[in-house]
Amino acid sequence: MRAAARAALDAGETHYIPNNGAPELLRALSAYEKRVNGLDYAPEEIIVTAGATEALREGLDRMERFIARLRAEQGA
Repeated sequence: MRAAARAALDAGETHYIPNNGAPELLRALSAYEKRVNGLDYAPEEIIVTAGATEALREGLDRMERFIARLRAEQGA
């Protein structure tokens, strides 16, 4: 554990990850789902959070962006 912490510090990984998950984790999960289950999810379609509040917030943000895109496409 100490070695992993030291490696992270040395690599400059001392900041919070995005609310929807670490990009490398999302890419790995995308590849896993494709390889194991034959599911083709893009990394940006996957959410990994530390808790329910973050998951709800991320889901609502995505829904809001989707609705805004639909309205823009319809000229509303």
